[in-house]
Amino acid sequence: MRRISAILTLGLVANAFLACGPPPRKPKPVEAPEPPPPPPPPPKCESLEENCKATSSTKARIPGVPYVATPPPGWTYAQTDAALIATSASGGVVVLTAITPVEPAFKLTKQRADKIKELAELVSVKPRRRQVLLSVPTIRKEIVGVEASLWQRPGATRPVEDGDDVRGAILVVSIPLEEKNIFGFGFAGKDDGDSTKAVFAAILSIREGKAESAQSEDTPEEADDSEASSQ
Repeated sequence: MRRISAILTLGLVANAFLACGPPPRKPKPVEAPEPPPPPPPPPKCESLEENCKATSSTKARIPGVPYVATPPPGWTYAQTDAALIATSASGGVVVLTAITPVEPAFKLTKQRADKIKELAELVSVKPRRRQVLLSVPTIRKEIVGVEASLWQRPGATRPVEDGDDVRGAILVVSIPLEEKNIFGFGFAGKDDGDSTKAVFAAILSIREGKAESAQSEDTPEEADDSEASSQ
């Protein structure tokens, strides 16, 4: 009887163990997903290879002076150490820098001619063969509160991709400041009225300020709205 009772007891214990089963396993901790990598920093727009596109709110620095300009919206621009450069697919160009003017007047005329040659090579513009003389200006216009001198010189060319050289004129600008002059030029094809207007508008946009680049995700329409709301 004792043996039978022991067997029955072991059976009941075994049945109870089987009914309960092994203790539940602890669930594995869920690992939190890795945060996405931070977005890349915005380009500094220091070379044309960065493909920065100007908008109507772009404030691009002119090297050597605390002044900025707005390149034509949609044009590719770069804030290089040598100059502020803006180019268009149709061949238009704006290039602005600063010079320390020399005296007397005839030396200043030569200085301007030498600088135009240097800047023209920078943006692949070929002025007419004879030297560009810049003494008596073609136009005088107030820019940044001072009387600026402008010279229009036809007979320039600039190569463009997948096409013949663009023939047109350069518009040279010199703005006298206290110690330096803002100096540069714009180029547009002779039949390219839009680029001609854009070049002139970019020159007139020169103003004192700090560079504040607007990237391609800021459309000109959005920029215009923001400007209107701030006024």
